[in-house]
Amino acid sequence: MLAYTGSGSIRGPSEYFIRWTFTLTVVNGSSVARPGLTVTIKDAQTNQVFSGTTNASGQISTVLTEFRRANFNPPGFTPSSVVKQIQTPHTVTINGCNPSLLPFGVDVSVLANLTQTKVCN
Repeated sequence: MLAYTGSGSIRGPSEYFIRWTFTLTVVNGSSVARPGLTVTIKDAQTNQVFSGTTNASGQISTVLTEFRRANFNPPGFTPSSVVKQIQTPHTVTINGCNPSLLPFGVDVSVLANLTQTKVCN
């Protein structure tokens, strides 16, 4: 590993992520938790980033990435070779509702509501 001297560029590959915790609660029309429902979440590039089932409280909680900034092209690194990949909005699908719920979007950022409740009968 090369030490950073405070001048010039960081040599070699590097990356960082900005991530946020998203919590979803699923309830029925009487506000009773819906455990055991399958929830899938895809990022803006349609990659599946979460799949799980709601717990006894009708909740899932997961970390979602807002963006990723990376340098994949050393040794010829220049500031223009840094790539910023936006990975939000995410698409959330809840399976097991009757009638079915349409997938919905979640925009994860410092300004977003990262705790949501959805009604699913």
